[in-house]
Amino acid sequence: MTGRPRKPKIIKLQQGTFRAEREPGQEPDPTMSSGVRTAPNHIGKYGKRLWTELSEELVSSGIMSEIDWQALEICCESYNLYRESRDAIYKPISRTCAKCGEIVEEGNCPACGSTTFKMKAHAQKLAEYLRTRNSQTGFELTTMHKGKEQFLKYAVQLGLTPVARNRIDVSGKKSEEKSEMEKMWEESHG
Repeated sequence: MTGRPRKPKIIKLQQGTFRAEREPGQEPDPTMSSGVRTAPNHIGKYGKRLWTELSEELVSSGIMSEIDWQALEICCESYNLYRESRDAIYKPISRTCAKCGEIVEEGNCPACGSTTFKMKAHAQKLAEYLRTRNSQTGFELTTMHKGKEQFLKYAVQLGLTPVARNRIDVSGKKSEEKSEMEKMWEESHG
């Protein structure tokens, strides 16, 4: 069966939409994260910044469980991919003449004949990027869009968008959530 994935019980409890008669007998009950983890080394600078911001907020909100860290990792990797691809389009690194600052594709500088160059980022608009590429040959553009799509999918799953976040009531997150879960535990094991 395809369709919308089922919401975890903890989210339904926080939203106030939990109905025991509609739930399966045994839903996994993952351990909630009690502390923030360090960002994985491989996710890049933009992903690490996002990891730091999100992990602290998700843990303190009582939303992050121990089995959610991989989803956060993929979310942050996707964001990093999006940002690095965006930089490649809008801030490409060019071979620049050390004497006059002219951008030189290859060979000596056509303006001053210099053979000394620096690699330097410069700002460019999307139209400049597309002059030599199209949607089929613009690898950076395609990668940027795929990274953004992947990020948004995981952002919704982690409750990072306004709509997803508005569906979660965390006003009394710890005390109410615990008491509801304790009640269910006692009913099923009492």
